[in-house]
Amino acid sequence: MIKRQHFGQLDPESFSKLKTYLSEISQTEIDSTQNIVVNYLTAFPEKEAGTDLRSKWDIFDKNYLKELHKVAEINQFWIHSPEVDNLEYYYQNKIDWIADKDDLFKNMFFPYSVRYGNFILIKQDGKYYYYLGEHSKRDIWKKSEKYFK
Repeated sequence: MIKRQHFGQLDPESFSKLKTYLSEISQTEIDSTQNIVVNYLTAFPEKEAGTDLRSKWDIFDKNYLKELHKVAEINQFWIHSPEVDNLEYYYQNKIDWIADKDDLFKNMFFPYSVRYGNFILIKQDGKYYYYLGEHSKRDIWKKSEKYFK
């Protein structure tokens, strides 16, 4: 049985590896005084032929990041499985999606193939919470408010 929600603690070596990897793939210096939020897009579902529509997922709304940054000091990342074949559906022109080229996130947090996206909240000390599967911006806001405060 797969649990949709999980709390854990990264050991110092794993946490350092994660931050180094994030810095490398995002070309962004990770501020160790800030929390980390990762929206992770899985490879499922695969692209459907003839689909020109865009996702109506509310994490792409303009107020998502604005409200999230009111909760706490946050480094936000948009990471996707390297197998994703439909980034244009997920606003590739607006979102700076970064490929999880070494599958570090998949191996560390998401070994199960679930549909759509997952999210991870990581505190400065390496404690983390993740949620598997479909979610809304409100889910991330509510969990962030409880977890980062």
